[in-house]
Amino acid sequence: MYRDVFDRFVQAVARGDGAAIAATLAPGVRLRALVPPGLHDADGPEAVAERYLGWFGGYTSELVASSREEMGGRTRLMYRLRLARERAAWELEQHAFCDLDGEAISRIDLVCSGFRPVVEHDGDGTYRYDAGTMSCNDGLDEEFKRALGTVPVGGVLHVRAYDASAKVELPSFARLLGHEVRSIEQPAGGGVLVAVERRR
Repeated sequence: MYRDVFDRFVQAVARGDGAAIAATLAPGVRLRALVPPGLHDADGPEAVAERYLGWFGGYTSELVASSREEMGGRTRLMYRLRLARERAAWELEQHAFCDLDGEAISRIDLVCSGFRPVVEHDGDGTYRYDAGTMSCNDGLDEEFKRALGTVPVGGVLHVRAYDASAKVELPSFARLLGHEVRSIEQPAGGGVLVAVERRR
């Protein structure tokens, strides 16, 4: 029975269903979450559900993996999501240590990986990252830097971006970071394709 509540909770998080998240939580539930911007607290089912929607709202979401393990009277949940918006994709993993009150979750202590850009590997030293319609004002430069950080030195990252400013800004930022811009193309289907070799 209690396993069902954890399964329902994870599925509700993956769907971004606030009402279904709240339905798995005890009236006095408390969330403490360490996420890349810092520590967040929320108390009560609606506030906890709203916190989750604040993290994942506006994205389509797919549950990639999940696990559950009992540990010293608590339950450790792990779930990994693939999130997408405007052609760009990220992976995110959260680990939550949970307590129960009857058949409802009464406490969640959570740590989160943060949004990690999805970088595809072609198997020949070439990597691909689709930045979608993000602009540098939306954080494209930081996402590009994170994506390049997943590529080994000497590997080539092909970044597809659809924002008009990316054709100028991405190559400039790559050079500023000390990497080599191999090519800048305008492929069929729009946008720009920038190939960057990681140098350090």
